[in-house]
Amino acid sequence: MSLLLSRLSKRLGEPAMKTVLWLSSSWDHNSAFADQLNVNGMFRMPGSGGHLIGSWDRFGKQHKFQRLKFKNLPELTKAKRELLCSCSVSEHLVESRITGETFLVKWFRKATPKCLSKMKTRGLMVFKIDEEGKAVYTQDIGYLNIFISKSEAFCDPAIEKPSNFAELLDFDEMTTVCLDDYFIASGNFTSRAPYFIPPQNQM
Repeated sequence: MSLLLSRLSKRLGEPAMKTVLWLSSSWDHNSAFADQLNVNGMFRMPGSGGHLIGSWDRFGKQHKFQRLKFKNLPELTKAKRELLCSCSVSEHLVESRITGETFLVKWFRKATPKCLSKMKTRGLMVFKIDEEGKAVYTQDIGYLNIFISKSEAFCDPAIEKPSNFAELLDFDEMTTVCLDDYFIASGNFTSRAPYFIPPQNQM
């Protein structure tokens, strides 16, 4: 399996591409991650802060950066802004291989007062990204649900359950966020394997 060795999130602001290194020319085409690369032709990830997206061609020919332009930002109360500013933020690039849509998810978490080693979700923002780099804040992802865990983030169509939700899973938290109003429903949870398994048979 090919491996990209680089602290990419720290290098997204640098023009030099010398930090990118591929090991081995073989690739497991049966893996879900390989399928994603085959569909898009690129390995993509957001930079720290979510303002840049780096795209790496595994054949070393078409590396590029894309600067995002955020639109339709939500109006927040002063209390909500202060809360989110006090949080730890992680950015996740989520692609729907069925609809071809790409979303950037900002996940805001903060340590709990009783246990500083445990984190709790305090907010979530979803932005739909187009080919021109416009990142539009949205409360509607259609009939899809978003799944974010310690494995690859992904979208999946809601067939036997409600749609327009984000499911978040970590070692000490399992949270559901309704994107209609961004209501957060979380509970105490401990797992040694906080992984959502991406679908294997989507085209």
